[in-house]
Amino acid sequence: MAKAWETKAEFVTSESVLYDPKRKCLYISNFDQFNMLNPAKYQFISKLKLNGEIQLILHTENRGEFTADFEFIKEKKLLIIPTFYDNRVVAYKISE
Repeated sequence: MAKAWETKAEFVTSESVLYDPKRKCLYISNFDQFNMLNPAKYQFISKLKLNGEIQLILHTENRGEFTADFEFIKEKKLLIIPTFYDNRVVAYKISE
């Protein structure tokens, strides 16, 4: 096995990875597991090109969204993210 590429160390405890075949990219969850109960700390989801280039797409600072667990509905282009503090679920539309 040979390494194809590697990202820079820009993630914060990444956990989940989902592949989007239409956009040929990966969505990566990033959360600060040691500060996840602290709403002042940030959580975010990154879009990663298949060549390893990182593009920040959703920064959830001060929103209380728990990006470690998320779902992607490719047919509707939606990222579904549960909140951690107030029992909501938030859907974000992904642009092309």
